[in-house]
Amino acid sequence: MKYPCAESGRNKSAGRSLPLVTPYFTRATGKRRFFALDEKPDLLKHLDTIDQRAWKQYDAHLRRIPPLERAEFYRGLIEQKKLRSVCALARLLGQQEEGLRPYLNLLKLPEPILRFLKENRTPAFVRYLSVKRLQPLVKLDAREAWRRFQQMVMEAKGQPSLWNKAGQ
Repeated sequence: MKYPCAESGRNKSAGRSLPLVTPYFTRATGKRRFFALDEKPDLLKHLDTIDQRAWKQYDAHLRRIPPLERAEFYRGLIEQKKLRSVCALARLLGQQEEGLRPYLNLLKLPEPILRFLKENRTPAFVRYLSVKRLQPLVKLDAREAWRRFQQMVMEAKGQPSLWNKAGQ
């Protein structure tokens, strides 16, 4: 099966022009070029082709974004693009499903924890309250999750907590 040419929007087999509806951008890795069928990230719109160095810088920027903000971004993409599953989101972003699911699970945290994470975005909290640390709270009931979260906040502030002493 012949696919339409991305640059010209022409289908060579039919000889007629087709409108290019899906936005795309190219990403270069070494000698290979990849076409990503999506909008170019806002921070990279000024580049014609995204090379490996620029993509690494963009990826480093994404790692500095607080986990809850990423989770809300992913949820917004699912709603905006009307995706039906995390698998579809993973395909859209070109990432592993296992890497996206923990972020989306953070949205299941109790409301007081979500409110605290939205209001307190100091670098110390953002660094300490990572996805790996917040993920176990999703499995706990609301009261126990809040109690454990308060202990985590104390640890982030540099104060010892009873949780660490009990585990030693």
